[in-house]
Amino acid sequence: MNILLLGGNSQRNQQWVHSVGDFVKSDYGKVVVHDYLHWGGQGEFVNFELELPRITDEAKDLGEFIAFAKSVGSVTTLMSIANGSIRPKACVFAGLPIKLANEEDIDLPGLLASCGVPITFLQNKNDPLASSEHLQNYLAAMKLEDYTVVEQPGVDHSYDDLDLIRSLLLKLRSDLPR
Repeated sequence: MNILLLGGNSQRNQQWVHSVGDFVKSDYGKVVVHDYLHWGGQGEFVNFELELPRITDEAKDLGEFIAFAKSVGSVTTLMSIANGSIRPKACVFAGLPIKLANEEDIDLPGLLASCGVPITFLQNKNDPLASSEHLQNYLAAMKLEDYTVVEQPGVDHSYDDLDLIRSLLLKLRSDLPR
């Protein structure tokens, strides 16, 4: 099993997502970390039109893989799944940005409904982009199936517990059909 990792929008997520990749690399055959173009100075926000084809290219040789993404990386992953360009076996999303999706007019319910793979959500109790309670209510209202919400303490949009991330990835992988 391989893994594709996508960080959040902010430049500081580049080092963080590479740290996650380094932390879990012994658990996977291939580890691919996506670096957004805007992290190199091409804008201030993820340009989905530019990033989706790049993600497709990065994932094409992964074979069976799990996707791990934070914040806008979760949205980018869901868009790639919805357009059929990637097909992970499962996803772990940290800090699903419901508020951001609403502000940017992104059809997050539609993207989640079309995902079709098991998802584990790691959400801070008081994440400003969606509290864990808001996320649980949001998903329940959608009647989404095959997901788990893991709440962790926190009042921000940071997800720095690499041991927890690793354990969630390993649990999700072990629960996949063989």
